Amino acid sequence: QDIPGVPGIGKTFLSKRLAYSILEQKDDDKIEFVQFHQNYSYEDFIMGYKPSKEGFALKYGVFYNFCKKAEQNPNDKYFFIIDEINRGNLSKIFGELMMLIENNYRAQTIKLAYGDEKFSVPKNIYIDRKRVPLRLMILHLSHIFLTDGLTFILVPPCLLVTIGNSAVL
Repeated sequence: QDIPGVPGIGKTFLSKRLAYSILEQKDDDKIEFVQFHQNYSYEDFIMGYKPSKEGFALKYGVFYNFCKKAEQNPNDKYFFIIDEINRGNLSKIFGELMMLIENNYRAQTIKLAYGDEKFSVPKNIYIDRKRVPLRLMILHLSHIFLTDGLTFILVPPCLLVTIGNSAVL
């Protein structure tokens, strides 16, 4: 499911209601929500080494943990909602899982970048992505700037006239 639209129109509300409808109950334990941004990475999403008291430790990310939960209950449906998917660097976030999130490749295994573990995305996970089209994001950001006391000054292009070897504006 792909839900485009400007911020604040209820995309998250709609996504959760759609999930509840398919689940036929309100069960937030079967729904996970993340918001992508420029610094979001594979280490946050799947797994990666993070600082710990002893130095660095391998930590599992939100999507990895959610897939493992869904794997334990193959007859139940699970929903993973990604907000602002277009703000993240998808190849940096999904890595080798880009293929496994496609419906045709669900439940197939692939070796993860960290360790020798084989991993798959269960068939019982629905991925709902929400995005703000670039032109709408720019409009929204300009609205934020305008309402936060900043002013935009639109400067039309200058007319450049050449007279001999001199340029006159």
